[in-house]
Amino acid sequence: MKQYRNIPDGKVPTLTRQPLLWAALAFAAGIFLGSYLWRPAVWWLIAGVFSAFSGFYFLRRRAWAASALGMSALIATGAFCIQVRPPADIGDISILQFTDGREVILTAHVIKEGIAHSEAFGSTRRSLDVETEQVESNGDVFPIRAGIRVSFYSKEEQDEDSKDVATDSFRYGTRLRFSAKLFAPHNFGNPGAFDYRTYLADNGMATLGSAKVSNVEPLPGFCGSRIELYRAQLHRRIVEKIHLIWSANQAALINAMVIGEDGFLGQDSRVEFQRSGTRPQSPGA
Repeated sequence: MKQYRNIPDGKVPTLTRQPLLWAALAFAAGIFLGSYLWRPAVWWLIAGVFSAFSGFYFLRRRAWAASALGMSALIATGAFCIQVRPPADIGDISILQFTDGREVILTAHVIKEGIAHSEAFGSTRRSLDVETEQVESNGDVFPIRAGIRVSFYSKEEQDEDSKDVATDSFRYGTRLRFSAKLFAPHNFGNPGAFDYRTYLADNGMATLGSAKVSNVEPLPGFCGSRIELYRAQLHRRIVEKIHLIWSANQAALINAMVIGEDGFLGQDSRVEFQRSGTRPQSPGA
């Protein structure tokens, strides 16, 4: 829906500016350029700094020039970010030898916090990313470092106490020990289907896992980056604030739109989003 400024009667209406939209488009353009037009990262850094300071200089002199230079700074920032991003590392691929469905004992630490989801028959599921430190199988210990996306299941009626303890432990950098079954990610054979295996590899995940919350044992110590810890804490506080302000359904949409957190979206919302992308045909079509 178009938004218009407050204007006197008889004047031609003008569209309001959408600065965040244009900023997002400029940053996305920079990511595109950085992906297909390689230049030394320091060039993009210098271009971004020069454009930013030039924009401040023209801010009170020529607004259009300041806006253009601001967009150029965002483009350079996007290109710089995509080129200095380290390549995804799924770790030691020898972890795949344990993806035959047998139960193994993992010692790992959390690298991405997850969100609890309600399942059928009174159970809950929490999916989070961990990085293994060692794998125990049949009495043997293997020092393997690899990324795993684990789904932790619990029964609300049976595992109430253990679920609360484990939930407090699902924080970035927390070390855990638990038994799990590992599975290799698979893709659907349909042409054009979503490449789930590549998606996991791009996020540093080598395998999938399934475990019970009651089997989780928190371990002492912290493993990770302090900067990433602060980012995870800020992300968590933003999500909590959003849920305090809006109702559950509205908070799920706000989380998905503002910070890209779609874990709270229910199946109904996802189905409605898919339906909105298709235009219904008229009866005579």
